[in-house]
Amino acid sequence: MHQEKYNAEFITKHKIGKTLFLENDPKDAERIAELIQNTALINQYKQHMQLMKKSFAACTMTTLIGEVTAAFPLGGALHNEIFSFNF
Repeated sequence: MHQEKYNAEFITKHKIGKTLFLENDPKDAERIAELIQNTALINQYKQHMQLMKKSFAACTMTTLIGEVTAAFPLGGALHNEIFSFNF
């Protein structure tokens, strides 16, 4: 659960997507529809993802992991939280 919180923060911070907090409300579907129909915003997210992809390709895996762990220190609210890297 906490890993998902970090993922949401990463996505928002780097402007590659948007986090929606669904409340099991009929308006949730409307909020999702508004987001996926906003082509300008979706294109902006795609552009940011492409820039991020290029920046990752330009560095070694060791550098990438170092930058991520520096930006998001290991551990979080709970003492047993750690990062996992899936490649």
